[in-house]
Amino acid sequence: MRLLVVGRFSPRADPTLQAVVDAAVARGHVVHAADIAAFVTGPVCYRPHDVTSRNMDGRLVLGALDIVAADIDVVLLGPLPSAFARTSPPGVMLTSEAHDALQKAQAARHALAWSIACDLEARGVPVLSSPTRSPPFDHKPLQLAALARAGVRVPETIVTDAEPASSGWLSKPVVGGAVDVDRAVAAVAGVPRLVQRVVHGRQLRVACVGGVVVAAGAVVDAAGADVVGDWRGRADVGFVDVTADIEVDDALRVMAKTVFEVCHFEVCALDVIVGADGLVLLEANRTPQLLDLQVALGVDIAGAVVDRCETVAALQRR
Repeated sequence: MRLLVVGRFSPRADPTLQAVVDAAVARGHVVHAADIAAFVTGPVCYRPHDVTSRNMDGRLVLGALDIVAADIDVVLLGPLPSAFARTSPPGVMLTSEAHDALQKAQAARHALAWSIACDLEARGVPVLSSPTRSPPFDHKPLQLAALARAGVRVPETIVTDAEPASSGWLSKPVVGGAVDVDRAVAAVAGVPRLVQRVVHGRQLRVACVGGVVVAAGAVVDAAGADVVGDWRGRADVGFVDVTADIEVDDALRVMAKTVFEVCHFEVCALDVIVGADGLVLLEANRTPQLLDLQVALGVDIAGAVVDRCETVAALQRR
């Protein structure tokens, strides 16, 4: 198998991708790692239509990588640069001019990364997860609505810029990760947020590959006690970890399969509450960091990702 892995390879950013690369190399596969950090350090060249490249396929030069689409069996797509990501390290103050320049550069890297991923898919190279079908479901209002229509139980949700009506509600961002407690206190006029009714029950973290549950653990606090309800944005919950005492039942398997069929997330993590009336899905996260789950639960998640890449590549060659 000839595998192209595209994403961030910094251990601080996402050690999961490097673990997948290492697992694939250990099996004897040819692996090309396209590190988006090279979008900053260069050299970068992408030729969507180049008469000098073989079969006129798109040629990508990214740092030390020089490859054309015809040389790739399957692509694993990790987190790509966001047009709205933070452009400076924490604590570094920039002038407005410098901030604007960095924001424009980030937007250009975002456009290039997504163009490459979408073009490879259009040329017939299978991309996991699909850059054309998966990203819309990163937006939580659409994701929750689509999954609810498909029969998955999700929390009662309002998208609003108003304060939660009572302490029984939790405020979270529409896009991206959880808002920290300090920023979650006050609503900002004109900025929509997800305001969800708190669901009580044991919280699970579930790793899925190709719609199949490969690892599941209960979220616990620093003292090892179960975290009850959604822990994100809560002042009473600090450090969290996972434990491996979870039995995967049919309900969880069906939920994982439905998320895959609706959202097209090849590799994802589910945040699930085991409530009094069954499972409730808080959200599904595409391109999650899963190496911590692999270590905590003792499950070869990276190997499961390579398994999925092998399966898709074999189907493509038929």
